Amino acid sequence: DVEQYQNLKSEIDDEVILDLKYLVSLTDKERKYLVDSKVFRTNREVARTIKLNVEKILSEGNIKLSYQLIVNWQNDSFKYVYVDVLNRVLLGNKPSLKRVIEANNLTNEWDNLMVSQLVKDVRLAQTSAKFVIEVSLKTLIDKDEFAKLKKKLAVKAFSNSEIYYLIDFEEYLKLKPTLNFEQIIFRNVLKAVKLSEIEVLKRIKNMIITDEEINQEAGSLLLKIVKENLTEVIYDHQKSDLLKSFLVNNKLELVMGEGFARVDQLKNIRK
Repeated sequence: DVEQYQNLKSEIDDEVILDLKYLVSLTDKERKYLVDSKVFRTNREVARTIKLNVEKILSEGNIKLSYQLIVNWQNDSFKYVYVDVLNRVLLGNKPSLKRVIEANNLTNEWDNLMVSQLVKDVRLAQTSAKFVIEVSLKTLIDKDEFAKLKKKLAVKAFSNSEIYYLIDFEEYLKLKPTLNFEQIIFRNVLKAVKLSEIEVLKRIKNMIITDEEINQEAGSLLLKIVKENLTEVIYDHQKSDLLKSFLVNNKLELVMGEGFARVDQLKNIRK
């Protein structure tokens, strides 16, 4: 009745809705249920803080980026520049930031801001490079949103640069949309792909892999398959030790991670 509706309405406010969205974002096919706990409540408070920070950044239309080199370790030259959010901007870790953005339907706005800031930074630094930037698959397959990205990139300052979109392969497998694979770099490929989907691997042109993926069951076999298909593989060693023997044995040339330069201004990148 009306009284029950009014009581329910008074109990479900914006904060409750945000909590529910965040709760849903934490679940996946392997973890379908969550139990309320001190850890969850702490994460929920972090999520609220991140949301406020994200909304402030979007309203100001300005974000601090960091840039990390993707290097050919054999000749110590870089091929790509990985675009990321400056650590101190995150107010939490990157997975939490992503969950908050997705839970609040802010992916398109966030992706547009990231690309806009990249173009601004390139203009100020008067430089050019091949940039790798993470965007949501939803943004790429939305014709209107993707058109906005392309318009931002179609400026003189960016004319000598190239952009590659970093996409989560697990997200791609859910939809399997038509994409220009030449302009896509996938991550989590070896983690998400199944042996029954080998044909999908043959279409991939570029990918980033981690030590965890290579060391998983069938990881070496899957890596061998993509290498035979002339797929360009970038090894993100993250915080693990980087051994020359490992790179040689797995025929890996391009590397990124803690052992390589990360700067907060493009002008500081060595040529």
